[in-house]
Amino acid sequence: MLCFTATHDKCASFAKQNLPRLAKKYRALFFVFIKFARLFDDIAAYFCCIKLLKSIKFELKF
Repeated sequence: MLCFTATHDKCASFAKQNLPRLAKKYRALFFVFIKFARLFDDIAAYFCCIKLLKSIKFELKF
């Protein structure tokens, strides 16, 4: 347990010192990643809707 606490404290101090700097550096990359993720999610939803509509149309024919 003591080892875990020491490791956790080291990680916490590292994060406090370095996260703001890293956040500034990678903020733009993060937002671009989020935008692409949303775009791909929208595209996937669009194709899923088309597939669903085609299957409904197919079921209505027969």
